[in-house]
Amino acid sequence: MIKYFALIIFIFAQIDVGAQNFVDQNTTNSSPLISIGADYVLEFSDEFNDNTLNTDKWSKQLSSKSRAARPTIGIDDWWWKEDHVWLENGMLVLKVSKHDANTMHCGSVNTNDKYERQYGYYETRIKVAEADKGTHTAFWFQGDNMSQVDDTANDGAEIDVFESAWTDEYTKSVIHIDGYGNDHQANTKRYETPGIHSGYHTWGLWWTKDFLKIYYDGVLKVTYDDPKWLVHTPEFIWLSDGASFGLEGDEYFINRPIGTLTHAYVDYVRVWRQTEDEPSITIMDLEAEDALVSGDAYTESCNNASNQEVLNLRTNGMVSFEDIALEMAGSYNLRVSYISGNNRQAELFVNGAIVETVDFSSSGAWCYDGGHPATIDIPVDMNVSANTIQLRSTGVAGPHIDKISIIQIQQQTGIEDFNRLEEAIQVYMNGKRLVVNNNHSLQIESIELYNMSGKLIDNLQFPDTNKMEFDVKSSEPGVYLVRMKIEQYHVVKKVVVNSIY
Repeated sequence: MIKYFALIIFIFAQIDVGAQNFVDQNTTNSSPLISIGADYVLEFSDEFNDNTLNTDKWSKQLSSKSRAARPTIGIDDWWWKEDHVWLENGMLVLKVSKHDANTMHCGSVNTNDKYERQYGYYETRIKVAEADKGTHTAFWFQGDNMSQVDDTANDGAEIDVFESAWTDEYTKSVIHIDGYGNDHQANTKRYETPGIHSGYHTWGLWWTKDFLKIYYDGVLKVTYDDPKWLVHTPEFIWLSDGASFGLEGDEYFINRPIGTLTHAYVDYVRVWRQTEDEPSITIMDLEAEDALVSGDAYTESCNNASNQEVLNLRTNGMVSFEDIALEMAGSYNLRVSYISGNNRQAELFVNGAIVETVDFSSSGAWCYDGGHPATIDIPVDMNVSANTIQLRSTGVAGPHIDKISIIQIQQQTGIEDFNRLEEAIQVYMNGKRLVVNNNHSLQIESIELYNMSGKLIDNLQFPDTNKMEFDVKSSEPGVYLVRMKIEQYHVVKKVVVNSIY
């Protein structure tokens, strides 16, 4: 058994993805166009092969007001419209139309509040809309907190991988920081894109703590490695058309007839994450075939499973992993490895109490069709000893369980007295106010409030005192995470907000 101390009270690094599998079952090619190393795993993909847009991943954008005018081509106002987005023949279609003499309508989708991630390799294959129709296609990212002014991209940025706003064979990448007002700053880099205006082309963004690299058709085009322009907070993906800002003349829009102008087509979006981004310790792996089985569940062979066997939960089966002993009580990640050719569900119990009904998205194929295991991470609270974890069918067929893993995110504290760490910071609600009590006068560098899906709610400004109180800026009660940076460490604690102003 591994002995360790952990300063993390709740696992923050995982909650931006939550307990949902974002990998499209139609993704058969799980290798990126460039070489990024074997320690990257596919975490998100959409092949757009369904009849309708997957709203668990994407939202269609609807402008509440006109976006910036483009007077050089005669566009006074332009808008994102929901009816300008649809799926067709395995593609995401983003339409561009001329609504009236000086108005353009466009299509746009993003993953805001659904999938937001820090670091990874992002890849998409796109046929851009016809730029000579007065439009541009864009693949870009946005941070919820980029409007904060601190002269860096640390707290978020607009990252434009490309915008096809010119009719020549080039484009530009831009990183915008410090909002869009008087403090706004931008770092723009032009790069050549042969053939951009014909056929499909692939763009990639490789984002780590040390650099942002942009690729076109597998060729490195742009590198950002100045720390000022490196983003270190989760961002969401954006795909859009818009009115062009890179053209001048009547022929691009004014002289066009009212009606449909052009379309952009997105073949796929895929995201790989590096397992090293999660400084975790796998405390134990428990094979399902070695656990206690009840009901009509049974073990069957599977060459691709971790021990060449899986546990078929069937319709009324349950698997129980009993007498799980840990060195420390607290919050852990439960990682379930499973195989399922279809979307399935199972109820999760920890120490006799139901945690949730878990949605197991298709892993791609059943074992007999050559399928490989997928994984899903679920945060759970566990005791020191005698823990029991159970997965039970819901009355319909469940997934095939390969194994479970108990995972702890570790931060080395460098402080011997763990009990003092537990007492050093207290976080609780006092009526409608959040209280942070710094009992040991530790140097707190930042305090942030997140919801349980990983969205930053507020970056709290605090006085240099040991006891601090804040108003909670949120629209609804629930469980929230308070993330504090103390020297090189991060402390994350949960609070339950029962009432809001």
